[in-house]
Amino acid sequence: MPLYTSIPIDLPEYHNQTKRIEPTHEQFLSLFDEAKPSTIIKIYRFITFIVFMFPIKIIFMLFGIVYFSLTIQILGHIAPYIKNKSRFRNVSFYITWPGVRSALLGAGIVWISRTGTLRPNTRTMVSNHLSISDCIVLMTQFPLCILAMKGLASSSFIQAITHVFELIFVDRTQFGCHISHEIVKTQEDKSHLPLMIFPEGKITNGTGLVGFRSGAFVSDEQVQAVAIRYNMWLTTRDMATIAWLEPNMKLFIYQLLAIPFTTVNVDVLEPLDLREEKLTPKQKAEKVELQMANFFGCPAYRKTNKSIFKGKITVN
Repeated sequence: MPLYTSIPIDLPEYHNQTKRIEPTHEQFLSLFDEAKPSTIIKIYRFITFIVFMFPIKIIFMLFGIVYFSLTIQILGHIAPYIKNKSRFRNVSFYITWPGVRSALLGAGIVWISRTGTLRPNTRTMVSNHLSISDCIVLMTQFPLCILAMKGLASSSFIQAITHVFELIFVDRTQFGCHISHEIVKTQEDKSHLPLMIFPEGKITNGTGLVGFRSGAFVSDEQVQAVAIRYNMWLTTRDMATIAWLEPNMKLFIYQLLAIPFTTVNVDVLEPLDLREEKLTPKQKAEKVELQMANFFGCPAYRKTNKSIFKGKITVN
């Protein structure tokens, strides 16, 4: 058994890609495969679930959720009376941080290491998408504005968060809904915090990058890539994954709590000079996707999530 399993994968042959790969149908679908453990691994998973103190993890998670919820409610009542919204959101970031970090401890994330610097003129961060915890991890690192699925807007909890922090809701399933327009408007308005976008638009198991959508790259504002890698200790690749690919929510939570512990690397990559080259949004997206894939050592695929939302490909 390896000491730890990392996602995304790190293979030497994928550190110097010069163009994206056109995946086969099977290769593309394999990006969304959930863990399929053998009987022996299932027994081992149950042992780690018990041995690595799942009740304590649950306590940390519940404490974090309660703390975050209470502070969000209090800050939400204060927000209408604050004139400097940008400063208010920055202060709120530090006030809510203990709750966010406690919830991540409950998910087994014991350490988050960050390298690189977010430049003052960066208006957009783009990141790979591996788990529901990606946003939460990034919320411990930067005050930011998040591009989120429109379906989340119906949640009262999410609505409470929007009174304090910035979330831009978009519906990628509806074509002609002017997502790029909303992104550009947020990028160019300096009163907003830097915008965080997951250009893959779909959680994967880390065996490659789904083709980046071009919406984040329409504006000439500076974009910086933020690479997230999870290291799941004492865990085999087929035992469990922090990626939310398991369609059964209870089984996913069980798998998550069975991972002994997880460390996370957040690497802020150097911004590429995309303005002087006069590239199209699609060319910019390809360039940044290759930068991130080469950093990880995983395939950069050309195919985007459009085929999923159009119903041409069924996942799970």
